[in-house]
Amino acid sequence: MTRARLLIVAALAAIVLATLLATGSGPSEGDADGSSLSRGARGWLVARRYLEERGVAARLLDDDVEAPGGHAGVLVVTFPWQRFGDGDTLRALDRFLERGGSLLLAYSGESLALGEAQVFSHLDLGWSEPRGEAPLHPLLWRRYASEEWRLTGADPDARPIVIPAPYRVPQAPKDADVWFRGPAQLPAVFAFSRGRGRVVVAPMDALANARLSGTGNADLLERLRGELGRSWAFDEFHHGLVAPARATPGSRRVLDLYLFHLLFLYGVTAWALVRRFGTAWREPATVASSVRGFLVGMGSLHDRLGHHADAAARLVDRAREFDPRLRLPNEAPPRDKDGFLALARRLGRAQTRREKAE
Repeated sequence: MTRARLLIVAALAAIVLATLLATGSGPSEGDADGSSLSRGARGWLVARRYLEERGVAARLLDDDVEAPGGHAGVLVVTFPWQRFGDGDTLRALDRFLERGGSLLLAYSGESLALGEAQVFSHLDLGWSEPRGEAPLHPLLWRRYASEEWRLTGADPDARPIVIPAPYRVPQAPKDADVWFRGPAQLPAVFAFSRGRGRVVVAPMDALANARLSGTGNADLLERLRGELGRSWAFDEFHHGLVAPARATPGSRRVLDLYLFHLLFLYGVTAWALVRRFGTAWREPATVASSVRGFLVGMGSLHDRLGHHADAAARLVDRAREFDPRLRLPNEAPPRDKDGFLALARRLGRAQTRREKAE
């Protein structure tokens, strides 16, 4: 086996091993945005642990239809999701709000966040895109991607919240209580009633791990704790946390079969890339051109096009221009290459006799 094949096989083995380690051990504290198990910059692990230190009873939901018990409390739903539910999520949210619970919706601000559009549309919330499309120019795009917003509170004493500028923001209902606004007085954090419950909408990045060191961001989390109560449930099912009853052996076999087919596909691709097809290609040596070759090619072209009469007339004219005293017989123009060659030979002999006579 060649060195290239060994490197490809080793790379494929590393990919498969990493995939098995990532999927075989269940939920992890990785970099899932918005997850209260995530240690990443956009995770909510710090927020959850802060609430626990402040006396909040925090639960992790690992089922699509489960809500925080049979009593009112706080249900935290953060976006973007990492997986879809089975269709019962919206009905579970309605049942929770009818019991008088508080729903904390943390929007991602991204254009294609998984599941976000369905949930907000179910709650009759539209979207606005205050920043428009991202520019194509590299320098302008970098400035666009690194832009930050300072959200100002309705209370003049409220310290501002700093977040990355979102691409889109949900539209607040007319009767909403706006807590913080962004540029152009755009509502960014607001609350409104739904059934017997309450919905609070806030940017996911406002309470992310990398942002809670800001004074305004920490104030927002403390305000939520004070106003919403001490019983919180974090929806982690849509971030990959699955109840043991749902993690059936059949679903694991489907995953194993998928990984086997993926490995087979990579193997076939690698074999096709390293396999030699036929003999090694060698570029032919380039033959240098010459004036003789050019003239022969030009003559062959005129011969194929039937330019014998025109060429003969040009030949006679050039001979007379060179030697006006040259005597040439008057004859019909040739119709083929043989006649043209015969005329050229007679001209050559006449010029030779003229030179000898002089």
